[in-house]
Amino acid sequence: MIIALALVGLTVATVWLAPRLLTLGHWQVRFPRLALAAWHAALLAGVAALVASVVVSVLVAVGAAGASGATAGTEGIVATVAGWTALLVVGALAALVASRHELLVDMQESERDAVLAAPHEVLATEGRTELIVSSIDRPFACAVPGRSRAIVVSAGLQRLLSPAQLGAVIEHERAHLVGRHALAVRLADLNAACLPGLRAPRELRRTTRLLLELIADDHAARRAGAAHLANALVRIAEVETNPAAELRAARLEGRRWRPARAASRSSVLRAAVGAR
Repeated sequence: MIIALALVGLTVATVWLAPRLLTLGHWQVRFPRLALAAWHAALLAGVAALVASVVVSVLVAVGAAGASGATAGTEGIVATVAGWTALLVVGALAALVASRHELLVDMQESERDAVLAAPHEVLATEGRTELIVSSIDRPFACAVPGRSRAIVVSAGLQRLLSPAQLGAVIEHERAHLVGRHALAVRLADLNAACLPGLRAPRELRRTTRLLLELIADDHAARRAGAAHLANALVRIAEVETNPAAELRAARLEGRRWRPARAASRSSVLRAAVGAR
């Protein structure tokens, strides 16, 4: 039982300490991939410790049930109650996770349908990914994951940006699809939905979204040029009054980058914008 309690304590310590340790300093902005891995490793460590505590409790209960003697009988009762309680807690959590996951999937499907509901034109196709230009006037771009993946840019964004800037935005959204960033977002959202009111899930959800944007920025900067993406973010920030876009642009401008990859290796989707 001591081991089981220690594992439960480790779970609680992880939930309490992770946000405090991982938000120290500004290293996350410099190394977003490492920071994202650290956040999700802390989450998985907490889950693993909780599952291990349940397994240990059940094993202790089984071992106590096979013992003999009055003392063993008392210990067996305590261990059995603890084991069954642990199983009930895990069962309740599993049911909660399943219900919340279903709601999140439904919400994401609704968001996908809403994005694709407006009149649009398929401008290019690269593998399983389509480049879609929506008729919406508000400047925006988004990645639509799924079996039929898509990068959606609005007509308003197309008018606002130069072809090079729009190409950089497309590479940013393409990074979300290639990196399967929607899975990390869903995991963070699921964690927050199952543990409302706690700081750690809120911080994980907020930080996951921020770090994924920075990771996609870095990918686009290497592929299409940091200056093009920074200028695109500045233009979007001016129109949309988006301070986050301004900060991301300043981050790109404050770093040294190697020249973008050769045009011969450019994305088909980005090339389609330049030929438009």
